[in-house]
Order: sequence, then structure tokens, then C-alpha cells
Amino acid sequence: MIPEIDIILRLVTAVVLGGVVGFERQKRHKSAGLRTHILVSLGACLTMIVSINVSLSLFFTYKLTNTDAERIAAQVVSGIGFLGAGTILANRKGLIVGLTTAASLWVVAAIGLATGAGFWISAIVTTSLVYLTLTVMSRLETHLKCSTTACQYDFIITTIALPGQIGKIGEYFGNAGINIRELHTEIVSEDEDNRYLDIFVSVEAPNNITAPQIISGLLTVEGIVGVKKD
Repeated sequence: MIPEIDIILRLVTAVVLGGVVGFERQKRHKSAGLRTHILVSLGACLTMIVSINVSLSLFFTYKLTNTDAERIAAQVVSGIGFLGAGTILANRKGLIVGLTTAASLWVVAAIGLATGAGFWISAIVTTSLVYLTLTVMSRLETHLKCSTTACQYDFIITTIALPGQIGKIGEYFGNAGINIRELHTEIVSEDEDNRYLDIFVSVEAPNNITAPQIISGLLTVEGIVGVKKD
């Protein structure tokens, strides 16, 4: 049987490693963030520990030699697909989003299994590689969207549905020298006083204008309550 102190160390390690990946997803406001990744990693780790201990218990108690320590843990690999599928959605522009988050959940489950099995180095190295992939490669993807003169950005603008509001947003982009490539709107909520729109806009901006600068500029437009990079 796995010693209790070893079990505790494995569970805590699974929480830390899952949290590293979840923290990166949380910062980007993804559908599965810190808590989700921690729970997946922790649950997978516990599943592997239980699987190993059940197998060892049956062997030493009943002398059964045909027990399979991987049988219970193997269900995590297929079962995580249901959770991952919940993070994959088609957005209002018809594009599929959430694939990276679904993949991170899948690999975090594998990290939890490795931690539960006691493969510390494999789990830690994999976590490091996943974090680097999500951070460094994200910057590389952004760089690939830039030409020598302009960069492409996608934004979700949440605004009060005021008369001429889309025109005001278009005026801001025009004054800043930013070209609008696509624009879609959707009513997301309303209260006693206002209706709120989500405006999905794809723009092409000169290289000297960054995404944070565009977001800051948009927030100065009357009626806009929030902007985030899609």
C-alpha cells in the first residue's frame, strides 16, 4: 500500500501542478480556470492512488494476481473528454473556441495520473512544458498575425445599446487609423434601464498601436462598459 504521508504529498503536488496550468487559463479569462484545473488534476491523482491501492490490497489480502492497477485510472482518459467538450463552443462569429482549454484539461488529467503513480519528474516536466506552451506560444501566435505594417486583433466589446453606438465605435477606429475587418453584434442582457450588446469586432491596426492601447481607447467611448481581447 502507498504510505499515507506519500499519498498526501502526491495530492498536494497534483494541486500545485494543476494550479500552475489553471492560473494561466484564469488570467486569460477562459471557461475552465484555476479551480477547474486543480480539481481535474487532484481527482485524477486520487483515482490513480485508489487504483494502485486497490490492486495492492487485493494482491496482499486475497493473493489475486490478475488485478490491474490501471483499470480504474484508465477511465480518466476517456472520461475527461466530457468535461473538455463542455469548454469547446462555437462563438457568435461561427468560429470554434475552447480547444486549447479542453486540451489543457486533458493534459492536466494526465499530470494528475502521473503524480498519483509517483512519477514526480515526469509530472513536473510536463507541467513546465504545458505552461511554456500556453504562454510563449500564445505570444508567437500573436506575432504571426502581424505583417510588416499591421496586426490583426479580435475584441469583444460590451456596451449599452445607445442610439448610434456602433457608429461611435466605428468613428474611434477610423480616427485611430484602424480598419474594421468584421463586426457582429448580439444582445446579451437588459435591465430596467438599458439593454447591453456584445460587439465582436476583428480589426487591422498599424504596428505602432498595441491591443492594450486599443482597449484603453475603446473604454473612453461613452456607453462601453467592457472590452476584452478575444
